[in-house]
Parts: sequence; structure tokens; C-alpha cells
Amino acid sequence: MINCSAAGAILPGVNIMGEYRFDYRSFRRMAVQALGRRVIAGRIAVGILVPLVVLLGLASDFDSRIVKVLLACAAILAIPEIYALLGWQGQRSLNTGPVSFTLTDLGIRITAAGSDTHLGWTALTSITARRSVWVLRHGPVRNLLPRAAFTPDEQAAIDTFLAARA
Repeated sequence: MINCSAAGAILPGVNIMGEYRFDYRSFRRMAVQALGRRVIAGRIAVGILVPLVVLLGLASDFDSRIVKVLLACAAILAIPEIYALLGWQGQRSLNTGPVSFTLTDLGIRITAAGSDTHLGWTALTSITARRSVWVLRHGPVRNLLPRAAFTPDEQAAIDTFLAARA
């Protein structure tokens, strides 16, 4: 993970542009990778523990409405597929066409159908490099920057830049 709070001019004089068309399969892969292994392991643990608590509650005449709510929460927390599906539902209207990514010395501009966002480098709290995506965080919000939007040379340049600031 790279802390971006002290980042100044990034990629000085460089204008790297990429374009990517999201589909559910690629979005799912990136969303699950964005969670990270520890978070997924924690959610799986919750998915195992909550049903055990529910079973114990059922054995002691626990209220069945609470049992249903706990099982639903466990499913949402434990199954990364549900996390990805919920994220896709929110993003589907924005991803009707290709999404453009432009990296400059000032930040990243993300342009999609009906949406134009600029993330300044200093506004980002962290950038995490994953196998198929860079996860850009600004506060609690995560934006996915797919590696496939860039050529292998551009990916290497971005990775080198990020590694130099780690």
C-alpha cells in the first residue's frame, strides 16, 4: 500500500491515457482483489461464526426474525461474490460504455457515460497495487483503476512510479 498524503507532482510531464470497458466478470475480479486476502479471510470467518451462533440461538429458542437477519448479514459479509454483485449494481449505469482514465502530474481523471471525476494525487489516502487493478482510496471511497486499460509499458511505468513512493 502506498501512502499518498505527501505526494506532490506525480508522473511529471506525463499524460498516460487508457480506456476500459467493464463487464460483470472483470468488475467482480477487481472488486474481490480490492478487498485483499485478510479482509476476505475475516469475512469467511464471520460467515462461519455467525451461523454457529445462530444454531446455538436456535437451540435456546432464539427469536426467528433475529436469526434471519443474522444469516443475511453473514451472507453479505462472508461471500465476496455478493459484495461484487452489490458493487456492480451500483456501477452498472455508469459502465454502459468505455471508461477513460487519464493520469497526469496533477492526478487521475476518470470519465464514463454521465460521469467525470478528477482525483488529485494529494487527495488520495492510499493506492494499493493488485494483480489486475490499482485500488485508489480517498477516505472510505475506493476507485478501481484496471491494469488492462494500459499497455504493458504504461503499466510498468505506473508500477515503477508507485514503488518509488512506497
